[in-house]
Amino acid sequence: MGKDKEKTIYIGKVVKRLRKEKGWSQEKVALNSNLDRSYYGEIERNEKAPSLYVTFKLARGFEIEPEDLVREIKESTAFYDIFKDDDDDK
Repeated sequence: MGKDKEKTIYIGKVVKRLRKEKGWSQEKVALNSNLDRSYYGEIERNEKAPSLYVTFKLARGFEIEPEDLVREIKESTAFYDIFKDDDDDK
């Protein structure tokens, strides 16, 4: 699996976990974020990776600060291995 796909998976897992913790539907998060529900669903299903702009919109939708959402993503299980520079082993 390529690194881009792996990054998408962890973003999707984080937003899905946050949504479920709040007990919200995809529709509620999408509405709060000013995103189309189907696009939000694609993010959760790891079919789309949100841009920085969309990440900020998602944070607003979850009623958290953008840096808190980025921190959640960063702290997800495999973040450090995924974003590690391949040249670090040399």
